Amino acid sequence: MKKRFSESSEIVLTRTLPMDFRRELLSLDQRERFFLDVWRSSHIAARLRHQTRARASIILARLEINGPRHRNPPTQQHPEGDWIGGTHLHVYREDLGDRFAYAEQELDELGFRKPLALVQTFEDFLEFCSVVRIPNIQQGI
Repeated sequence: MKKRFSESSEIVLTRTLPMDFRRELLSLDQRERFFLDVWRSSHIAARLRHQTRARASIILARLEINGPRHRNPPTQQHPEGDWIGGTHLHVYREDLGDRFAYAEQELDELGFRKPLALVQTFEDFLEFCSVVRIPNIQQGI
């Protein structure tokens, strides 16, 4: 579903400073409300997370840059489940919620051009989540 920001104020992403902010997204017909969360650890500056949520608590997509290692749920192709760590993308699935993640090497197939370029990756994430009319995004310290 296509979405847009409810407000068009500039977004500033920092490369090293902690971040923790939320922006509201609306479907184009304004019937559905979503949230975009951006978070950077205060202890591990390299760790960054972008996620979109529906109905306040259902995570639709979560991009973790240098995120913690975890095991994907078992699948037919991988009955034991794969270990995923570093940069990866969680995507909501009806039967699994947000527990399944794509590894960094799979991100280019999903439209992520430079998984570690701060602003470009954020724009790619918004595009992946069907966000249109993206406000100006600046890179801070």
